[in-house]
Amino acid sequence: MTTQRRWRTLLAGCALIVLVNALALGGAAYNRAGEPDSLLLLSERELLATNGRWLSPENDGMVLTLAWRVLPTEGSDNFHRDWAFFGGSPAWLDQRKMQSLGFELPEQSPITSMTIRRQRSREVLLVLELDGPTYQQALNLARQQYAEESRLRAANPEKREFVQRRDDAQKRLQREETQNSRLFVVDAGLDVAALRAQYPDKTRYLIARGRVHAQWRSNAPQPTLYGRIDRLTISEISVPVELRTGLSRRDLLQQPTPFQATVAFGKRLEPWLQQIKVDSKSR
Repeated sequence: MTTQRRWRTLLAGCALIVLVNALALGGAAYNRAGEPDSLLLLSERELLATNGRWLSPENDGMVLTLAWRVLPTEGSDNFHRDWAFFGGSPAWLDQRKMQSLGFELPEQSPITSMTIRRQRSREVLLVLELDGPTYQQALNLARQQYAEESRLRAANPEKREFVQRRDDAQKRLQREETQNSRLFVVDAGLDVAALRAQYPDKTRYLIARGRVHAQWRSNAPQPTLYGRIDRLTISEISVPVELRTGLSRRDLLQQPTPFQATVAFGKRLEPWLQQIKVDSKSR
């Protein structure tokens, strides 16, 4: 390769880097232009320091991850446990909803779970509710479970297994009351305007992109299609240097310091951190 050709290759590479950065900055600017689509006040319960890259001393970045949940279908493995974080199959994500999201029932017979799994996952719009009726439902279920385990403990004073079950239920209730995320995925769709019309409170409901894939319930009287929410397309939020005052990696990675953070979702439904306030009384 001649010197001239090397320079051309180098210049082309530099130009590509500049173009990519320009597009990224332009996209971020467009996302943040005008009024946010949603503006939520989140806490350390909904914003977790789960990024292992923080453990590297060479990495000066600070990233928070949105902790979101689903209320599982009654009878599922997670129903009588802590409600699963970062994925699951809520009752409302049934066959009718899946079809409205563009998933199709296979035409061939018999329909098998393998047939369903061949359907590719889809990116859809997810509606997340903060500290609303779904969280209250989860809280009430945890209270009911603790009450039931306490009743069984009293009815079986000689059996130690019921002591452990009651204690476990009490711990789950405590986590639900004070630690677990209050942010639940409550709906899905394909049209932002239609979803926003249905959920107009921009301080309680955020709309974000996420992925859903098809599953198959074959043990039901009539085999049915249902869905599982896999992930949010963007769940990590960088903490700008100017907002890190009073907040350290150690605080977030060990015993979480209570804080309140204002998180906005813009025109492209991408999040950014507007403000964060650490509870100085907790120090």
